[in-house]
Amino acid sequence: MQHCDIIPYSLAPGRLMMGATMLSSAAKQMVQEFVIKPINNFGRFTQFFGATLRNAVLPPVDIRLLLRQMEFVGNRSIGIILISGVMVGAIFGLILGQIFRTFGAESMLGAAAGIALTKEMAPIMCGFLATARAGSAMAAEIATMRVNEQIDAMRVMAVNPYGYLVAPRVIGSLLVLPLLIPAQVFAQTYLGDAILEPLTQEAGNVMRGRAIVASRQTGLCLLCHSGPFPEERFQGNLAPDLLVSSARLSSPQLRARLVDASRFNTDTIMPAYFRINHLNRVAPQFAGKTILSAQEIEDVVSFLASLKQ
Repeated sequence: MQHCDIIPYSLAPGRLMMGATMLSSAAKQMVQEFVIKPINNFGRFTQFFGATLRNAVLPPVDIRLLLRQMEFVGNRSIGIILISGVMVGAIFGLILGQIFRTFGAESMLGAAAGIALTKEMAPIMCGFLATARAGSAMAAEIATMRVNEQIDAMRVMAVNPYGYLVAPRVIGSLLVLPLLIPAQVFAQTYLGDAILEPLTQEAGNVMRGRAIVASRQTGLCLLCHSGPFPEERFQGNLAPDLLVSSARLSSPQLRARLVDASRFNTDTIMPAYFRINHLNRVAPQFAGKTILSAQEIEDVVSFLASLKQ
């Protein structure tokens, strides 16, 4: 029993030393990973960024390399930016539409979505998408050149890798990204909220459109709206003034709402002037017919667009 009691006691200092060594090693590793390594990486990035800026200014970047990178970043990213813009704009409009409908402020949907998408979502989404598509391709290309020792060969031939590989890509991205943001805004705001192409080849007529809007047998617009019609004594107040709507919406957006306003507000009382399906209680003589013809839709769009002037 005494022998059994003495052995653990004699081994206890060794175990304590082993535990202290393990803790010390773990602490050193944590300091290395979370303190020294991030500071080292930040210092390397600062040196890389400084060298890039220096070579972007002096000597001047080759224009051919710059144009090639601008085409790579801009032209080849426009597709994914437009597709994502349509989806983001549609989802954003759907969510905001549900919220605004609760407070009866559906008419503010276009303005609110446009401002939010233009100021916040479009620059962020455009930057993320361009970086994910073009930036990852650039990183993979330069990494492959590094592995194949092509960068070392450039140094041997007295070619500065920063001026030849890095500076054109950085400057090209900085020049192209601001040009991609309007495309993102266009896709988010208009493609999901408008009908861009006219319904007819003939341009709309302003006077015919005015007559349709003022008519109480054809357009019936003044039952709910008011507008610049001094000859019409009784005008509606259930919907925004036509001057306000025409000032807030573009011609493609006005066309989309005339064709089918229920796409933007399922509870709207505005009739779908150019829809023939999914209608309720349609008289047999009007089945398969639209309220307004395609040319009449274009005439009304032209009249409403003229109110902005």
